[in-house]
Amino acid sequence: MRSAALLLLGLSLGCMLTIASSFLVNEDILNFGGSKVKDLEEENYRIITELNNLRNLYDELLSNYTRLQLEYITGNSQGSSLQSSGSNYIDENDRIINRQYTWTYNYEKWTLNLSIPEQLYHYYRNIPRSPSTDYSVYVTHPYDDKYIESILMKFNEITLRKGFSETKKIGLLISFIQSLPYTSDAVTTGFDEYPRYPVETLVDYGGDCEDTSILTAALLKSMAKDVILLKLYNHLSVGIAGISSQGYYYLYNGKNYYYLETTGEGWGIGDLPDEYKGTSATIYDLIPTPIITHNWTSKWEGSKIVLTVTVENLGSENAKNYYIETGFDTGDNTWWNNQKSLPFDLPIGGKISFSLILQPPKNKYTRLIVEIWNSDGKSVDSSTSKWFNT
Repeated sequence: MRSAALLLLGLSLGCMLTIASSFLVNEDILNFGGSKVKDLEEENYRIITELNNLRNLYDELLSNYTRLQLEYITGNSQGSSLQSSGSNYIDENDRIINRQYTWTYNYEKWTLNLSIPEQLYHYYRNIPRSPSTDYSVYVTHPYDDKYIESILMKFNEITLRKGFSETKKIGLLISFIQSLPYTSDAVTTGFDEYPRYPVETLVDYGGDCEDTSILTAALLKSMAKDVILLKLYNHLSVGIAGISSQGYYYLYNGKNYYYLETTGEGWGIGDLPDEYKGTSATIYDLIPTPIITHNWTSKWEGSKIVLTVTVENLGSENAKNYYIETGFDTGDNTWWNNQKSLPFDLPIGGKISFSLILQPPKNKYTRLIVEIWNSDGKSVDSSTSKWFNT
């Protein structure tokens, strides 16, 4: 009932957005000049502000509806089965993607069968890839948590029956991921760099180093293990703390994070490939964070510029109290005629648009600057136009 109510409210707001858009002032009317223009500009700005507030509310409701829908799907999924002892197919009727994996660990053959909700896979497949190199957002995104937990439950069941220690349970999990085929992004997706969310790697039956590292980190994190992501040159791997090992580790925040290679079979915790010995690493904590991107369009209306900025949250945490600032750069590190939007929040996957009316400085060689600021007063994304004369 709650999901249905959210959907109906979202659809109602969508209709309201369409109606509100039809009241925006026509560009031809603004070109007549006089006091009428000023009145129309003020009315236009008021309508745009109200429209943006409705868009913000609509995006928040749509995000909540998506979250509830996916939680319902994953909560009712049968998940997986793991057996000690492959074919792939999609069942269109049940909207379930079935996958089977077979590998060897501790001289024994293992088989894992997964039933993955098709809607969950397509949700992650359709998320735009973040421009950030912080791959932790692919691990900490919350909408697949229940499904990741369902996989871990099966590993827990079998390891309990086998009487495995915690170390052997981690070893079984790692050996499963290391058995996944290595595939190039350029070959499988057409992109030079295409990080996959955990569900994508499972459905796509493998990936490259960042894909298997993201999946490994997500599963170990669900086991309440202390893990980080390690970036070495153009290679991504995992670091795990709180275990007993004699191998290679990276010291971070007073802890030893032992290197864990996720591509190729047979690597143990602490085993470091020769090409990475003696190298430093960029470390990514697994902390949910917003990732804010934006784009904009502009047009002249008389002597002024109407700038429409669209901001999107591609991260794994809600964005709170952000705002847009825009103005003109005249080459002396000074902003001219800057304008700020109203503060806004963006849920995970949310998008919002603002229109700002700007007065360019006269007789200047200038360019337009757009910046997105967070609540700490830090610029998180920025862009500029080409230089032009006014």
